Amino acid sequence: MKTTYTKLYNGSWGVRVEGTVTGGDVVTVTKKDGGTKSETVERVIWSGNGICLCSIGRDSSSHSHGSHGSRRRRDGRYECDECGEWVEPGTSCWETGMTH
Repeated sequence: MKTTYTKLYNGSWGVRVEGTVTGGDVVTVTKKDGGTKSETVERVIWSGNGICLCSIGRDSSSHSHGSHGSRRRRDGRYECDECGEWVEPGTSCWETGMTH
């Protein structure tokens, strides 16, 4: 089941799944660099032609790009879990396009 990140109509990040999923399912998303990440489907927004567009659980998407990173410096910068760069909150991740 091929799954990638996609920008949803409301501006948030979700996933595009080739296959059928339901809310609560955990999917493996393939990132641009070929790596993978697990995300939890919050709900299916649209489905058709073998594709599901889904919102993802806030817990799974915010841990890397929210106001807290896995390691934070005094100046507020932290290491992004997705791209591995030391970033400032509010900048865009080059890996996913999400806001740090």
